[in-house]
Amino acid sequence: MQNNGKHSRPDQAYGQQANRPANMGRQAPARPQQPYGQQAYQRPPYQQPRYAQQPGQQPPQNGYGNPYGRQDFNFQPIPTNHEHDGMIRVKKKRRKKHTKLIVCIVVIACLLVGACGYGAALALSAKDVKAQAETALSNVNGIQTAIAGQDFATAAKNASNLQSSAQAMNEELSSPVWDVAAMLPVVGSDVKGVQTIASALADASDNAIVPLTSSLSTTPPSACIDADGKLNIAAITTLLGAIQNGAPAMQRCTDELSSLPAFHIEKLQKLVEPAQEKITGINDVFQEANTFAPIIGSMLGANGNRTYLLAAQNTAEIRASGGFPGSMGTVSIDNGAIELGDFTKVYDMMAEETPAQCAITDEENALFYPWYTQYSWDNSFNPDYPRVAGIWAAAYQEKTEQSVDGVISITPTMVQDLLAATGDSFTLSDGTTIDGTNATKVLQHDLYWKYLSSGSNMSEGNDLCDALFAEAAEYAFDSALENMNASSLMKLVSTMMGGLEDRRVMI
Repeated sequence: MQNNGKHSRPDQAYGQQANRPANMGRQAPARPQQPYGQQAYQRPPYQQPRYAQQPGQQPPQNGYGNPYGRQDFNFQPIPTNHEHDGMIRVKKKRRKKHTKLIVCIVVIACLLVGACGYGAALALSAKDVKAQAETALSNVNGIQTAIAGQDFATAAKNASNLQSSAQAMNEELSSPVWDVAAMLPVVGSDVKGVQTIASALADASDNAIVPLTSSLSTTPPSACIDADGKLNIAAITTLLGAIQNGAPAMQRCTDELSSLPAFHIEKLQKLVEPAQEKITGINDVFQEANTFAPIIGSMLGANGNRTYLLAAQNTAEIRASGGFPGSMGTVSIDNGAIELGDFTKVYDMMAEETPAQCAITDEENALFYPWYTQYSWDNSFNPDYPRVAGIWAAAYQEKTEQSVDGVISITPTMVQDLLAATGDSFTLSDGTTIDGTNATKVLQHDLYWKYLSSGSNMSEGNDLCDALFAEAAEYAFDSALENMNASSLMKLVSTMMGGLEDRRVMI
């Protein structure tokens, strides 16, 4: 490599003297004599040549000096036409480093300012969400209170307010501010939980609570029965439809709230728990009504007139499906009018032997023979109530030549519940008084103790107990159906649905 620097020659390596004739070129000017007493000028140590060769150091292999004293450094010469380029580059690199530092500082400052702004925005939003949540919970309480007091217009107004609060809360929690907070560690799961609650509450209010309260406001339960005591099937169908349409949304809401993990923030957990309890309670009512909604309309005559066999099963004479059906009657619904037929002993209501068309199976014979196949009323040994009711309906038709659309079974406890709902009392033909506090004890114990303990005639004693049970059942239903109005209808429906839960009523 040639060194073309301005202080070097092509044929001369650095640090070597050129071989040239003594008389070649101009002679160097003589150094002026120093004044007496003054020393000759010497270069300060720090100004010594940068590339001077140190004592004992081998000359560089490529003919150029190593500024750092390293032999393996491959020094590249500075081009002749850019003798100051190296210094300029160093200055540019330093300026670049300073620029990066300034950019980093600016970015950090922006992040700090943004974080402060984000925190303030989140705090304000959280304050709004908290206020909306408290308003929503207050509206839920108002809905429940209004419905209990049958003030359905107020219930609908509270439901509309609930819808507005739920929608506003859901929109607020769907903003980017909360989406960022949901990604934070620990508290992020709490933010997601609150977002889930807001979304579920909006769904429930839009698709269940508002439609139902609106239906109750325009078609209250009082509209389900006319002034003459007849059922208004159209009004009943409207309310049942609102329940059926809203039940899925309420179930979704309850499922989502129930699946939430515990919140890390204790205050948030305390705020959420009452809301979960309220929604769960409302959903229980929805689902209970929805269970029977598909059949209630049909049972009450929405699809035509209906007649049912009403069996009073006395659990004192225990059977797997409820008890011995000592007495039976009928209840019919004709264009909304409910009519209760006379109750009488079971022997007068059904054929004695199980009808052949019921086709008793080998399994049933093996389990329940001989009573099951021999006597139709003893089919209640079978715990499968729909199968038992089908045999009773066939035996009733064979005996009376009249068909029924279904069979309803009640126990003595239901007689007591019906009397308690109406507040009535009744004196049986033998002088025994029953009411909403003692009917079960009288029908299941006292009468049997009174008429079977003498030992004179067990069969006659049983027949007498069955006849007195028939009197009690007929009076209890007459009391519930007489002078039917919206209030008594709601009590009857509530009592019957309560009995369905624990098999005191079977349909």
